[in-house]
Amino acid sequence: MHRAAVLVMVIVLSWVAPALANELEVQWTGDEAESFEYLTDHAHFTVFYSPEDWPDVLCSEVQFYARRFGDTENIFGTVVVYGPPEDTGEFRGGSREHRLSVLARNQFMLADVPEDGGWITVGVAPVAVGSEFAVAVYTYSNEDRGVELGLAATTGESSQSGTFRMTKVKTPDEITTTDHYTWRGGNMDWMIRARVSSTVSPDDVVDASAIEGPDYAYLDDGTAEGFYTSQKNGPLVRFTNAGSRVVDEVYVHAHLVGDWFETDRAASVYLLDRDLRILQRKRLKYSNYATEPSWGLVDFDSITVTADFYVLVEPISRPDVQMMIGCDESGENLGSQWGTAGSVLAWGSEAPEESANWMVRVHYEQ
Repeated sequence: MHRAAVLVMVIVLSWVAPALANELEVQWTGDEAESFEYLTDHAHFTVFYSPEDWPDVLCSEVQFYARRFGDTENIFGTVVVYGPPEDTGEFRGGSREHRLSVLARNQFMLADVPEDGGWITVGVAPVAVGSEFAVAVYTYSNEDRGVELGLAATTGESSQSGTFRMTKVKTPDEITTTDHYTWRGGNMDWMIRARVSSTVSPDDVVDASAIEGPDYAYLDDGTAEGFYTSQKNGPLVRFTNAGSRVVDEVYVHAHLVGDWFETDRAASVYLLDRDLRILQRKRLKYSNYATEPSWGLVDFDSITVTADFYVLVEPISRPDVQMMIGCDESGENLGSQWGTAGSVLAWGSEAPEESANWMVRVHYEQ
């Protein structure tokens, strides 16, 4: 099977909430349509193959080339990103009853498609796709009005496009079709393309150099050699001053792994006094992070801390989604421990205790 889609370098669009890195467009055709077709209750359907050398592949946008006809006012079309059938993990072959995972979806107005043809962009929340994924465009057209998708010669050995129809909804995230896909055959593909990236970083990225100096307390050098997490307890950092100070911000360097795209999980960040008593606890939302490591900010209520005090971070990770805390392992441990509110515990991380400095920083009010 030919698995080498055309890869075109593209520019990041400003509307995407997380910034995308190492980004490509995958497609099977050029930019000139040779013919057009419309479908009624079936979807225009194209399969893509992810870059083999990327450990993670995320889809953030779908584009298709189409033209509009008739009165399409107030009619919505739908774009869906699908994962492959559960029984085979591939779109070609498999049992007669296919299960497709709905990875992402979004709607568009048919009236936004130009009458003389053009590319339409539909953004989706960045979603992880595997080695194979498919894009379906539903236009719900008929002979009087609707949208025709462009067709052009494929760059592959054969067409990767076809049609299929949703016939039964199993769950909100899973559909079942009662027939095999209808593949086009020949050497024509729908003019559909997908934007994919290898990593995602938050939109607001703080450089370590911006959170250092006399108004900050930190033990790390700004570079993480490792990342670690836990389901309970967590990194504990002791800070020492000549006297009491007022803390209003805490920064934690971390990134996410797993099914994080729509998670509502949050870590806990504590300010503790010298005796490990809780001064204040705040939530650190996972949504502050993405796959690329970054500094996440927690605002505190101008808390007066003792000369010696602690910051505790409990990631509260789970198998499906994890917050990985950065650790500077390049020197001597200057005050990093492991614990929970009220207790210093035995070292509970795979990080090397003798050289670990958790990447947690504190800002003092003037």
